[in-house]
Amino acid sequence: MLPINNGDTSPCSHISSNCVLWQGPDIPCIGLCHGDTVSDVIAKLAEQLCDLIDGATSSEPNLSGLDLLCVLPEGQTAPDTVADTMQLIIDHVCNIQGGVEYSLPIISLPACLRYTPEGRTDQVNQLPLDEYAELLATKICDILSSIELINATILNHETRIVALEDCVLPCTDSVDEVDVVSSCIIPGTVAHSALTLALETRFCSLEDAVGQPALIANAINVAGCITGSTTTLSGTSTYGSLSGWVNNPNTLAQSVQNAWVVLCDMYSAIEDIQTNCCPGACDSVVFAYTAEVQRSSTSGIPTSLNILFNGTNIPSGNFEDCGGSTTITVTDSNGTVVTQQVSVVALAGSTTPTNISLSGLDVYDDLTVDVDFCISDESNTCSETDSKIISLNTPCPTDIQASEITEEGLTVTFTNYLGTTASYIIQIINTATGLAEATATVTSPPVSVTQAITGLQANTAYQIKVTTQINGNQSVCSTVAFSTIEDTVSCDEGIDLVVIMDYTGSMSNDITDAKTGAAGLVTTLATASGTNDYRMALVLADEYANSGQPYYATNTEYTTLPSAQKYANTTGTPNSDIYITAMEVFGTNNGTTFTTQLNKIDNTMPLGYGLDSPEPLDRALDLVINDDFVGAFRNNVAKYAVIITDALPSGLDDIYNDSGENDDVFISTLETTCIAEGIKVIVLGTGAGNQVWQDLATNTGGSYDTSFDASSISSAIVNLCGGSTPAP
Repeated sequence: MLPINNGDTSPCSHISSNCVLWQGPDIPCIGLCHGDTVSDVIAKLAEQLCDLIDGATSSEPNLSGLDLLCVLPEGQTAPDTVADTMQLIIDHVCNIQGGVEYSLPIISLPACLRYTPEGRTDQVNQLPLDEYAELLATKICDILSSIELINATILNHETRIVALEDCVLPCTDSVDEVDVVSSCIIPGTVAHSALTLALETRFCSLEDAVGQPALIANAINVAGCITGSTTTLSGTSTYGSLSGWVNNPNTLAQSVQNAWVVLCDMYSAIEDIQTNCCPGACDSVVFAYTAEVQRSSTSGIPTSLNILFNGTNIPSGNFEDCGGSTTITVTDSNGTVVTQQVSVVALAGSTTPTNISLSGLDVYDDLTVDVDFCISDESNTCSETDSKIISLNTPCPTDIQASEITEEGLTVTFTNYLGTTASYIIQIINTATGLAEATATVTSPPVSVTQAITGLQANTAYQIKVTTQINGNQSVCSTVAFSTIEDTVSCDEGIDLVVIMDYTGSMSNDITDAKTGAAGLVTTLATASGTNDYRMALVLADEYANSGQPYYATNTEYTTLPSAQKYANTTGTPNSDIYITAMEVFGTNNGTTFTTQLNKIDNTMPLGYGLDSPEPLDRALDLVINDDFVGAFRNNVAKYAVIITDALPSGLDDIYNDSGENDDVFISTLETTCIAEGIKVIVLGTGAGNQVWQDLATNTGGSYDTSFDASSISSAIVNLCGGSTPAP
């Protein structure tokens, strides 16, 4: 606002509001213009205020844009005036319930209203006002219900008392007859006398139909032909032992009950007669089969089943398999199945097997075989399901062997046919104690399993126990026996040496070399044995055709030998007769006599024959180590068996490893004995080029050499005595 200051006070004084001008903008809604005096401004504002107070419609403020959605009743138009709007808001606020929280008072219960809630042990002694009121209402309702029941009971009692009084105090013809309710005689409400008459009529009719008591008693007595001690028709028991039997019936009901017991027994007996009196079409039918496991010839793993129906009997006629075929189902322990369709009618009584492949099944655990037999002709069907459990287990290796046996260990070898998913537990069991002294587990095994084991005791009998595991199944295999060798001893503790000579036609040069080296050999033994004794022996092995005689059979050098030093096998041998001769047996420091006897062979005593190439040197070694052919080896000395040959071993038949005699297996047993006895085998000559002789020498701790000369035996002894040698 701007005061007027022009020195002129007209038409107002200097303090008058008329002398101050409005310098603001025009305000159309109240008619205020730029330049109006303050008096005009105040007047116009006062007019607007009065209009608001008086409620003048034309001066109401603009209420557009005011959102009354939450307070405006549905379907009602928003008010135009401030007063109506304020009233709407006030009404809405007043209608809002629960705006102020209020706690109801707690009221103690009188003793008659106290109670213990279900599932609790404490008693309720007080409740909030609302729960108290609800409890009172419930109790009042219960009381009202009880009152209604009591009133009804009283009313009923009053009616009955009146009836009794009318009849007893006193009954006169004037008393109305009582009506009763009948359910079956005369349905509905009926006079007592009418019902009584109807009952009498029914009773008489019933008595006429059933009979008077005397007749009923007579009927009960007639049943005496069957008593509790009478044997039943359907079995060997008595009627008295059957459930429901009354031994002494005296009512019609009991008599009828006994009659039903007899009737049921008769029914069973007749049913049995109908079933069994005459043969049925299926009575002569026999369903039977056998299941044979077929295994791999090398691994022993089951490969298939042979099902035979030779025990099945089907009578002649028009019988056929139901549906055209019979199903054979084979199920393994995992629930996997294979099936095969066959004609049982065609195979009945036949020895021709039905082969079922086990491919895809777990063949390391039991199998179940189910045959659903069913045959039919034009009028009969015969059926039966036959199940069998086929016991299977994990195959064991068939070639478990002990090799490289020492004082404290060995090597276990065998062939794995089960693949890399199998595993093997190898235990070495002390035979005396039964305890496992060493255990090895072979997982992801190769085809050829070779497991070295140590930690054993010297000179002790053991058994190899192999447990096979695959697919969660396992088998304990047959044990293989072996013995560890004794602690080593050196040659200077004494030496026992036996020379086993191939005494056949091709050996002349080797025999000559042996004679030449005899003196050196004796010297070698004497030196190596130190202050202890050495012993020497000489054995010859020869062979002839059946019924042949040794070239030296009549030679004095041969005939003068003790009979215990001459062995001949001339019977039961398919291809040959063998002759084994101990020219010199063990003797203390007997180098001189050994040399003398050695010089006789192929000299004063003719050289032998030999038949075909393989020669019986293995049988000669057998006699030496198992039958004490040259005397028993001593304990605690170095022991050697020297084999000089140019051929393979022949066994008893002049053939190496034929189908009838496996010489490798036999030599393996000799090897085991030599290891156990501490006998080292030395093989010399061209025959040492054969693997079987090399394995025998190596596995017993000896040596082999395909060349042979005068110094060969001495050199071999010197080499072996340079270390130590096992002896039992």
